[in-house]
Amino acid sequence: MYFKKLGIDKYEKNLKNVYELLKPYLDVAIYNAKQLEQNFFELVPSKMAPSTKVYEIFEKLKAYL
Repeated sequence: MYFKKLGIDKYEKNLKNVYELLKPYLDVAIYNAKQLEQNFFELVPSKMAPSTKVYEIFEKLKAYL
């Protein structure tokens, strides 16, 4: 559904330009991940389903991407 809004008819596992398509939403995704993480502040990351800490990688790499 979300990919259709971006003009992608069907998601493919090895889509070569997926980063370029989603890059404009990176800041929103990081913000949303941080908000979701606040719901699980007492848990270790492995127990934070559906939250992950992957956003931290993107925060650090964002300047280089």
